[in-house]
Amino acid sequence: MDGDSQATALGTDAAAEPVSMLVEGTVVTMDAERRVISEGAVAVSGDRIVDVGDAAELRARHPDAQRIGGARRYVIPGLIDCHNHIAQALCRESTVEDFPNIYRIYIPAEAIQDTDDVRVSARVAFAQLMRAGVTTMTETTCTVAHEEPIAETVMETGIRCALARGMWDRESRLAGNYEQITGKSWYRDDPAALADDLDYTKEFFAKWFTKGEGRLRPWVHNLGVPSCSDERYLATDELVQEWGTGIMTHINRDREEIELSVSLFGHRPLEHLASIGALTERLVAIHAMLTTDRE
Repeated sequence: MDGDSQATALGTDAAAEPVSMLVEGTVVTMDAERRVISEGAVAVSGDRIVDVGDAAELRARHPDAQRIGGARRYVIPGLIDCHNHIAQALCRESTVEDFPNIYRIYIPAEAIQDTDDVRVSARVAFAQLMRAGVTTMTETTCTVAHEEPIAETVMETGIRCALARGMWDRESRLAGNYEQITGKSWYRDDPAALADDLDYTKEFFAKWFTKGEGRLRPWVHNLGVPSCSDERYLATDELVQEWGTGIMTHINRDREEIELSVSLFGHRPLEHLASIGALTERLVAIHAMLTTDRE
């Protein structure tokens, strides 16, 4: 395929586009033929790839374009980070050997951060991701006050982001082995909290589907079965169908979560979501490490 037909396949006529930059190196195209061009280049116009092919040919076609990259460089499609908590970027190195760290370190560390702290954390995280070749990431926020500064920093830095927001509407407790002699695991749902958070989520979607300019897409974050009601999973699934987006949920992450789900509902967490009709193609299962063959 020559350069012009390559550009047409990308949806743009290279001859009609002013090319501002040639990114040169070994180009891993990931096209239908899985071509690797050893001395190749990618031509960029604005925020679009308009030409891909042999570097010498592209230089001749676009002599005024800025050239970056070169020998011993690889040009690959941007990588995707499938799960992150941006507000935790500043404390990660201090928790490597300190288990259990989620409720003892990460959540308290998030709680004390103001909006300026979160902006710094987001800039650090996004810089690290982009330096590693990640151009698209997914964020699951856990604090309402952090959502706007993270979204604004996404737009400031240029990374692409699926930003999942949402709070919990369930309180639950797992009865340990010896507690089960006289007590039981329990949960308590809060319909008012669900209604309030759904209203806010709709406002967040309306704002950021426009302001995000296609680069930031709002999603829903359902923290997990121990923290989110069946009604929340079903209501948010209806919401994301309406907006054409999705849900991220932490699930099958640890033994306690699975034991709680079995004791309360008779199903493991993934099985429980399936039983209520909430395990759909719109849901991203985060972690999902402790799964059975059936799951």
